[in-house]
Amino acid sequence: MAFDITTTNTWASKDDQNNLARAADAEANIEKMISEGKTDGSYLEVTPVTTIRYWIDLAAAQEFAAFVSTNAATHNCTLVSTEYGTRS
Repeated sequence: MAFDITTTNTWASKDDQNNLARAADAEANIEKMISEGKTDGSYLEVTPVTTIRYWIDLAAAQEFAAFVSTNAATHNCTLVSTEYGTRS
């Protein structure tokens, strides 16, 4: 399987990206998505506030982005943007 669709999440601060409760919820969601074949769980931390994750298709990327947006709000973290792309 090729995980060629990307999400690039940019956070307002390193603290928002690394918020322990938010990150734990995200990891649980990612583990579920791994078991469903939607991602292999790999990621690239581009900067302390920006991370790229890899997905099987746009629908999986959008599912994760919706989760991240809701999860950020739940934990009072500021997600600046989510961009979709392809692995280069």
